[in-house]
Amino acid sequence: MGTDIQPPPAYLTTTMRSLTFLVLLIVFLCAMLLVDGEKKKPKPVCSLPPEHKKCARLKRKGCHCPKNLGIPGFIREERWFYNKKKKQCESFAWSTKGGNCNNFPSSEKCYETCSKF
Repeated sequence: MGTDIQPPPAYLTTTMRSLTFLVLLIVFLCAMLLVDGEKKKPKPVCSLPPEHKKCARLKRKGCHCPKNLGIPGFIREERWFYNKKKKQCESFAWSTKGGNCNNFPSSEKCYETCSKF
């Protein structure tokens, strides 16, 4: 009648603890990435293509958007964007499709719109 329950070998408990720790670490890192991604949602104006009618009204807000080269393609056109960190307008090769409101046909237009920031 006496069944003795043997504890698992030491190597098995160590392995289980390691696996549990690894799973918890992965869950924690995934949660951190999700929270971080929510904080950095782009401004709505940063997702509008430069030819969108709202860009004309919201041009100044577009000055805060990052440079966006547009949809990859063969045709390239020199355009200008406002670099918020350097506080200056810089040229880039735009694909003529896509991009955002931080996209100006000339350096003059870029400075005229964004130099107050």
